[in-house]
Amino acid sequence: MKKNIQISTSEFICMLIGYSIIITQLKFPAIINTYAAQDAWITTALSGIYPILFFAMYGFVFKTYPDKNIFEINKEILGKILGNIFNIFFIIYIFSYSTTLFAGFSMILVNTILWYYTTYETLIIIIISAAIATFFRFKAQLKLGQFTLYIIVAICILLGFSLLNGNKLNIMPILSIKSNDLFRAIYHGIYVYAGFEIMLLYLPYLKNKTDYKKIAITTTSILILIVTWLVFVAIFHFGPDTLNLFYFPMLDIMASIKVPLINSFILVFIFCWSIHSLKNSALSITNLINIYHLTKILNIKNFG
Repeated sequence: MKKNIQISTSEFICMLIGYSIIITQLKFPAIINTYAAQDAWITTALSGIYPILFFAMYGFVFKTYPDKNIFEINKEILGKILGNIFNIFFIIYIFSYSTTLFAGFSMILVNTILWYYTTYETLIIIIISAAIATFFRFKAQLKLGQFTLYIIVAICILLGFSLLNGNKLNIMPILSIKSNDLFRAIYHGIYVYAGFEIMLLYLPYLKNKTDYKKIAITTTSILILIVTWLVFVAIFHFGPDTLNLFYFPMLDIMASIKVPLINSFILVFIFCWSIHSLKNSALSITNLINIYHLTKILNIKNFG
């Protein structure tokens, strides 16, 4: 990445939120339901403590090193050996998240519009398409990320139509979960907020570095609202006893929604989700390319 790249506050926020919204959110309601039943939406909101604490703690580091990425900071604070060890862990995490993103995207396509392709063939198509997309300027990727995130948020809002087919008794009684089950559910819900950690790579390129607090509050608030809303809708619509019967419950909800002027809401969703996921796939490859240029592999001098 070029060193003169500057990312605006709105672009940065959309990048973090968009990269955190992947296949996990479509399946997550059924997973967290096994731990907390009708209280799953509450434990999901409480799991949002992870991004809140992450932003809060890293804020102290960012004040001291606003122009350095996580690789440089680790080596400066922890020394060459220990710093490189932590850097390797971060690289493994970024790579693992990218793998999950690609696998999830291919899984959705194979189960919907590309059912005539195998998962392997679909994965190859996605990787090639994402690789081609990386040839576009990084700023163009950010602008596309803003656009696709707005669409995804709009679709999440339209999920409110599914409440017409739900039952308020499905979320009752509230807070009936035992304390030990509550903490276990919160723990298992943390991973659904993963993805925003790529900010550690891109904070040096933030145009207005005084907006860190604004980015932290906006990103965590929107992420918590979106994920909690998805879980709430799923439970309200299906009920805790039925929800686990669906592998991707959000897709089944989408298929049941009747929106005025839209003949097939699920097809609109799949199309928009595919563009969003392709953008995320391209960003995943961009992240790995940036890490490669950052290191060669761990002799860090410059980012870009």
